[in-house]
Amino acid sequence: MTTLGTHNLLDGKGEATPFADVILFTEAPRRVRNESLDLYRVYSCKRQWDLAIAVGGDLAGDDFREHYKRALPFSVRKVTPNRGTYWITEDVEKVAILVEHRINAAFPPYKRGEGLFRRLGWEMHTRMTLRIVRRLKRQGYTVYAGGDPNTPRGVSGYRGALKEVGNGLDRLGSTRRLVDVEVLSKNGSDHHRLRARVA
Repeated sequence: MTTLGTHNLLDGKGEATPFADVILFTEAPRRVRNESLDLYRVYSCKRQWDLAIAVGGDLAGDDFREHYKRALPFSVRKVTPNRGTYWITEDVEKVAILVEHRINAAFPPYKRGEGLFRRLGWEMHTRMTLRIVRRLKRQGYTVYAGGDPNTPRGVSGYRGALKEVGNGLDRLGSTRRLVDVEVLSKNGSDHHRLRARVA
């Protein structure tokens, strides 16, 4: 793999395109489909339908196992939908790829209200993801992660557990250094696509 990317598809309004070797999709439609992704293996989370991972490049032929862990024991309509962390692992080359979409508006000015609940939910999800990442690293996996952790400027999404790039709400993280970071067009979404090369 040489490039890692993430794109929030705005509940399917954005167009899923092949702009990196591995692409982490958030707010994806139930099944990410696009003829331009035919050379990718697309893994869609069955327990949280808006998360998907498209694997291309030299990893496209590998067999990955799917995993999911829910972040909160409940969801509140119009406050936080079902949120969790979805990841796939490949045991021969020891690669793990993780995508997540954490609760939004969890930092001041709490544009959608529910500041205390949202902040606690975001923290719970963050701690859970970091536990997953640290466990995978202990098991010898190279970890690639990202998505839409709704982390504002100046706040780390991976708190030193991964090398992190991205300046907006969307981030990429890796156990390997990420270089040549690019902010690309939105492609129909309200989020820019983010791409980085794995050093």
